[in-house]
This record gives sequence, structure tokens and C-alpha cells, in this order.
Amino acid sequence: MLGREVFSEFLLLAYLSYLITGIQIYLITQFSYLVATFFNRFRLLISILVFILSHYLILRIGGFLNYLFNWLPDFPLSIFTETPAGVSETTIYIGSAPFMVIAVIMIGLFFLNSRLLASDVDV
Repeated sequence: MLGREVFSEFLLLAYLSYLITGIQIYLITQFSYLVATFFNRFRLLISILVFILSHYLILRIGGFLNYLFNWLPDFPLSIFTETPAGVSETTIYIGSAPFMVIAVIMIGLFFLNSRLLASDVDV
């Protein structure tokens, strides 16, 4: 009833969010493993602790950086609702600042992981 373009747009957004979430979890897991390799004892405990703390720090830093990227334009998103009178379209705007902050943090975490991996770590 709503058309193929709405369904394909939903699938594209769902796939992109799945991909971004997977990359983010991968980078944080790699970071926690690399930090834990610097220690001789309690590597698993340190890895779990770094994993949890890095999530917390990403949320805190992301909240701060969100204000810095607030000048970016918003994404328009069309929402179709079904009423007894027919199908109506409503446009809402989603801020692009959180997406940019996620990209900046993940790129920074990637380079930090590369730096840790290039150092004298016995991996």
C-alpha cells in the first residue's frame, strides 16, 4: 500500500544501522583486547572492564561533540501513516550531528587501535 520506495528505504536504513553497529562493536572489542595485552595478569577482567568503560566514554564524549556538530543540516525523513481518510505523509527531520560524531569517534578509535597494534605489543 505504501510502495516499494518506502520498503527499500527502510531496508537500506536498517542495513546501514546494522553495519555501523557491527563496526563499532568490532572496533571497541579490538581496542579492549589490545589494551589487555599490555598486562600480564587478569587480561580477561581488564578486557571486559575496558570494553564497558570505552562504551561509557564514547557516550560521554559523543554527547559533548554533538553540540560541536550541531550546525550540520538535518536529514528529512518521510513517514506515511494510514488514516480512515487515506494515507498521509509527514516529514520529520533527524539531526545529522550524532551520525557525524559516531563517524569521527570510530575513525579516531581505528587510528588509536592502529597505533596500539604498531607499538611493541605481543599479539
